[in-house]
Amino acid sequence: MARLFNDAASDFLSVASVPVSAYPFTMACWFNSDDLTVTQNLMTITDSATTNEEWSIRAAGAAAGDPLRFVSRTGGVNSNADSTIAYSANTWQHACAVGTSATSRTVYLDGGSSGSNTTHSTPTSLDTFYIGRSQ
Repeated sequence: MARLFNDAASDFLSVASVPVSAYPFTMACWFNSDDLTVTQNLMTITDSATTNEEWSIRAAGAAAGDPLRFVSRTGGVNSNADSTIAYSANTWQHACAVGTSATSRTVYLDGGSSGSNTTHSTPTSLDTFYIGRSQ
């Protein structure tokens, strides 16, 4: 099943519960972006009371190199793992974020082009799951 999220209409899905709230975990999805100039949130696990705590997978078109990005945000500080190549516009691609521990997070674009981050980061009070949106 595919779902179009129109960036001009603020479309997204949400549920007030989370599939996971601690390491280890994997988030994965297929995506097809029509824009390489803006950041698009694919999946987010967040604290609905604040914008300071989350895990998310983003098509980071607003970042240099247009990477797929796995964000671990705690205390308002992002620890990003970026893919080594850019995602493409108008192409189905696979996004995968693997959080092994607070100091081991890796993002994969189409099963490769991985990037990692080892900065200690453990978001807390996670209570909401979004598809197509960040907090």
